[in-house]
Amino acid sequence: PWALRLPAFGAGVALIAATYLAARRFYGRHAAILAASFVASSSILIEYSTNARGYMLLCLIFISLVAFGGALVHSGKRAEWLLFGVISAIGFHTVPIMLYGYGVVVTWLALSITCDPKHRSKKRALALLVLSCGATLLVTVVLYAPVFLNTGFDSVIRNRFVAPVARAEFFARFFPTL
Repeated sequence: PWALRLPAFGAGVALIAATYLAARRFYGRHAAILAASFVASSSILIEYSTNARGYMLLCLIFISLVAFGGALVHSGKRAEWLLFGVISAIGFHTVPIMLYGYGVVVTWLALSITCDPKHRSKKRALALLVLSCGATLLVTVVLYAPVFLNTGFDSVIRNRFVAPVARAEFFARFFPTL
């Protein structure tokens, strides 16, 4: 069991540093220390660091995309955008709910590019964002191909362990976790 949980623990420790770097990029050293301390002391993140379900790696990939995304907005380098796509695909392969974090980051990048009046080449940046999304899709499909071929799409998108709950039950569970 410890060997299965070691990558989650490593991702949890790395998340503290990644959070520091992401917060420092946008808000400075003091905010970065505060953000890293919140991550280090979060009971939910500590729990995720001790089980082997992939959520900690997903958190690490998400915060890395946020940090990396800040530099990508003004980057014209195709290789960096493709790397962003490959990292995103690894997140999708880890846990399919990467869709939520990925959607947030891609929307943020698209809005940052289109709404920035000082951005020099919006068309090129948006084209690179679309290229990156295509790379994410392609690599994700390739990584999931063995699963799709052997058990079909339902094993990924209709999991018997994940089922909708009634709205009242959702909110009864949601608010205590805040």
